Amino acid sequence: MHDRLQDNAPRTSIPNIVSDIWIHHTKQWDTQKIELFFGPQSVQEFTKIQIINHHHDDYLCWDTSISGTCTAKEAYLMLANQNPAPINNQGSRTLPQPILHILNIIWRNSLLQPRLKTFTWRLLRQALATGQRAGRFSQHIDEKCACCGNLETDNNLFFSCHFARAVWFAGTPSIRTDLLPQGPQGVQQEVSSLITPTTSMQEIQRLITTMWILWKARNDLRFNKKEWKVSHVLHAVKADIHISHTITQELQNQPSAPIQPQNTAPPHNNTLPPFSGTRCYVDAAITPDAQRSNPRQAGLGILIQGAQQATLNNVFIQAVTDLALNPLQAETHALMLASAIIKTLEINQVQYLTDSKLLATTLAYTLMLGSRPEAMMMKIHTLMMKRGWSRAVAVSNDGRRAAQLR
Repeated sequence: MHDRLQDNAPRTSIPNIVSDIWIHHTKQWDTQKIELFFGPQSVQEFTKIQIINHHHDDYLCWDTSISGTCTAKEAYLMLANQNPAPINNQGSRTLPQPILHILNIIWRNSLLQPRLKTFTWRLLRQALATGQRAGRFSQHIDEKCACCGNLETDNNLFFSCHFARAVWFAGTPSIRTDLLPQGPQGVQQEVSSLITPTTSMQEIQRLITTMWILWKARNDLRFNKKEWKVSHVLHAVKADIHISHTITQELQNQPSAPIQPQNTAPPHNNTLPPFSGTRCYVDAAITPDAQRSNPRQAGLGILIQGAQQATLNNVFIQAVTDLALNPLQAETHALMLASAIIKTLEINQVQYLTDSKLLATTLAYTLMLGSRPEAMMMKIHTLMMKRGWSRAVAVSNDGRRAAQLR
């Protein structure tokens, strides 16, 4: 409001906040002060402003929102109403009505994570950087599929390549992609035949997640020279869906957090879940990643606390392995060594704790799924299950939080 100050206004007692131009101890406009500082033409404009009759602190309010809170959705709706942009109905990226309906269903599907929704939008809008599409802009980009050698189009990548066909055929339910209708552009016809008005939300999630994992496998092969197997893709799809369900349930069951004052850090929970048995902390550190995927050296650390034997109340073990390919495998080696030590010492009721949430989630998920995990995981499971009931818990590096996953 200072841009409205008159040139001849007094330079003392200049109002800085709205209440400075109210009548003292009231919530009524002081028209004389308004006229003195801002001129008679501003009196009417100020008095039109409605004064809210409450004693709370002032806060920024988004006028276009009913709740007064500015969100990305409210900003989008405001901009969309100001300048509605019609959807392109001509050219190679035309969206037929069935595809628009599928996009609306996917965007409202609460089971899908935002990255999957964005991926689907790019797929159906023919905006993914496939070999054919990206190769038009650079001669250094190979237009051929890194898996089958054919021209890498949307249809080839997700449905007609022999690797994609094997993934769909091995899934549950099995799908023969060679029987799907094929269109001249993109995968719109294939997706329309898979996702119909009667398709359940769970099946839509499985279909979209499968295409997302196929896209990740393609990028790994093209850029990292890492070849996925069909079983790897299927396990990754199940794990992604399981994690998505877990996150959704946690968000639904999580009570609304109280509003924290500004510049005030939320309280931390420095305690682990109560447990009367032995705690076994495992950790690992690995040398920096190299361009080639050769085994590297990794340091393993194990701390056993609260064992039944008095002489084993606190046991700290350091070890080195030369068989780790990545940080997750190093953490797995540490857990496998700890399980073998626990078996040798004949300690019952053990709670394993690791700062690798991915490792704890994988253990919990493979045990729950009942499918056959990799050989190393199976060895860990065998060692852990022989010592009675055990738990895998992920904890933060600073020990402030603990999330029991199994």
